[in-house]
Amino acid sequence: FSPKQLDFEIKIGWFPQDKAAVVKDVYADSLAYVDSQMDRLFHRLKERNLWDRTLVVVSGDHGEAFYEHGTAAHANGVHEEVIRVPLVVRAPGLEPGRDGRPAHLLDVAPGVFHLLGLPIHPSFQGENLFAPEVRADRTRYMISDTPWKTQLGVVRSGFKLIRDGDTGGSVLYDLTKDPGEKVDATEAHPERARELKARLSAWRRAQLEYYENPLRQACEYPPVILER
Repeated sequence: FSPKQLDFEIKIGWFPQDKAAVVKDVYADSLAYVDSQMDRLFHRLKERNLWDRTLVVVSGDHGEAFYEHGTAAHANGVHEEVIRVPLVVRAPGLEPGRDGRPAHLLDVAPGVFHLLGLPIHPSFQGENLFAPEVRADRTRYMISDTPWKTQLGVVRSGFKLIRDGDTGGSVLYDLTKDPGEKVDATEAHPERARELKARLSAWRRAQLEYYENPLRQACEYPPVILER
């Protein structure tokens, strides 16, 4: 980690586009610093003989954009560079491995409760990723709502649909073939686009009907869209 003095201004959600490579380098430095501090923490846990009875979860609330899709920083959309974050879980008795199912930060709490042997509260909107019945083609929803831009998204079976909250327009990506989200796959997969639009509309409607009704909030837990 080597702190750098920048010779240009960075504002919330903006920096000069021609400086994207410089900012990305600084961002990578900051991640390296976090890694080094985590290493210190893990070594201290091992020194105190706590490592083998400690549950560790590493994740992040967002990624960072460097003008891949015309915007910078974060909280500006639901493209992969902003929403795809690590989720690393280490727990006593948990076998090493990788899981390619789409996950959501809402899934962290149910998973932690499961690993601790605690009952999962019905108010959780996420799913326990360690349960065998969680489907590989599960659907995950996302929204980015700011004064300057609103986007909604849905991911299922390797496809992702993003809808513009202001214009209502949408674009479909085949994440398996196009992880960088460069090519609109709507014409190639019209049925998939229609399906994801319907799922996204149902999810949005359920959320609005709940959160715009104080009486429901007082009497009911938040809505969970069950897989069909």
